[in-house]
Amino acid sequence: MRDNNSINCGCSSAKNNCKIGPFEALDATCSPVPSVASGISIIPFSSGPFTSSISTTSVGLPSGISLIGFGSAVNGLALLPNGDIDLTTQVTEAFSNPQAGNITTISASFSSTTTFQPQIESTIRAQIYRAAADSNIFSPTNAFVDLTPISTLFSVARGLKNVSPPVSVAAGDLLLMVFTVTSSGTVTIIGNAMAGITIAL
Repeated sequence: MRDNNSINCGCSSAKNNCKIGPFEALDATCSPVPSVASGISIIPFSSGPFTSSISTTSVGLPSGISLIGFGSAVNGLALLPNGDIDLTTQVTEAFSNPQAGNITTISASFSSTTTFQPQIESTIRAQIYRAAADSNIFSPTNAFVDLTPISTLFSVARGLKNVSPPVSVAAGDLLLMVFTVTSSGTVTIIGNAMAGITIAL
């Protein structure tokens, strides 16, 4: 190693402004400030080895809903009249959000595995519900995506959406991925549910 009198550290200055051991930068361009990238978390959801079951009432409104976790699903629950979900005495698939941020995108897919009424076109929705850290009452958020219509066995419905405006979530909020279906009549759809969201920190 050469002595510090004959070393040019490659800075903008033509002078030898850097010393060896310990390093000391006399020229500001010798020690650039590292850039800090915006943080983004991707949260994946999947029914895994379990099947997701969603259904409608006789007029095609959501009836049986499905909660999707991280390789599991909880079926047979219903929305409250105001659209909320009460999990006070139920199994939950929610997770506790560890850091404040904004949900900016959501994607989802649903692959049907059981025969249902093929003449009824149905639209599946994947949506994030949110509850305060000390509550079991979950309310729907603007973070949702409607999948391409599904009407045949083994068909796959997909959807991807930028959430606008982004959904603000606080540290400690409980977040829940919910699949529902609407149709032109009574329908029950069973299959594999998958989704993902991005949270910008």
